[in-house]
Amino acid sequence: MTRAVVLGGGGPVGIGWECGLAAGLAEAGIDLGGADLIVGTSAGSVVGAGLALKLDLAVTVDSVSQPLPLTVGGGAGLEEMMTVLGGALARGLEPAQLRAELGAMALATPIAAYSASIYKEGGAFPAIMRFIVMPMFLFSGTFYPVSSLPVWAHWAAWISPLWHATELARWVSLGPLHLHSGVGQIGAGMIAVHLIYLSVLTIAGLVITSWRFKVRLEK
Repeated sequence: MTRAVVLGGGGPVGIGWECGLAAGLAEAGIDLGGADLIVGTSAGSVVGAGLALKLDLAVTVDSVSQPLPLTVGGGAGLEEMMTVLGGALARGLEPAQLRAELGAMALATPIAAYSASIYKEGGAFPAIMRFIVMPMFLFSGTFYPVSSLPVWAHWAAWISPLWHATELARWVSLGPLHLHSGVGQIGAGMIAVHLIYLSVLTIAGLVITSWRFKVRLEK
């Protein structure tokens, strides 16, 4: 081993910064993806995976730096979701990134609907992070297979949008590999279930968020 790349965290800003740096170095003839070892944590793991998969990180920079705003009105729902995903397609995102974006919307829109329904925060959002979001990462097959959990705990994965998004993204990312290893292999029926579940959560969240904000603005 002669060369290694170590990437730190930083959220969406860190992803954008690290992708921009890697893309700039690539233009200068320095390919970080050619390193013997790539290590990353949090945002760095996202960028590191992109480097290892030889993705065009300049596209990721565009997707992070140019978010699509959601309008609040009576027509929110399927149209808004298709606007966001259509914009993602226009930006040239990879299939795995598209499914990750759908998963993010399925998680964010119900929380947005809740935020639009309360007038005083009262510590609710730290509780959501501590008791919903963090356990979701532990029980969604993100770090280890759901099959390794006790049978009674499988329901925690099944109701989690992160599990559905992870299954879809892993299936797309592995490509033909899953046909040989069995890792990430899912049937057409489960693909439909994952997509429908994420879409229903997203549409419901958008509709409720739009309705609640409209009610509050009219008062």
